[in-house]
Amino acid sequence: RLPQKCVLVSIQRQGNVIVPHGDTQLRAGDTITMFLDKSVADHTCSLFATNATLTEVQSS
Repeated sequence: RLPQKCVLVSIQRQGNVIVPHGDTQLRAGDTITMFLDKSVADHTCSLFATNATLTEVQSS
């Protein structure tokens, strides 16, 4: 289960982009894009494989 301050935006799977919904399941090899609060970044990344890359975006 993802933290409250985390929104899964998209899943890239086998060349396709999937917009997730409540029943979407992640699979090995998926690349995910999410928006999350910096305070939950480390915990959220620990839920997934070690290939996590964080890109910080500043809010206005």
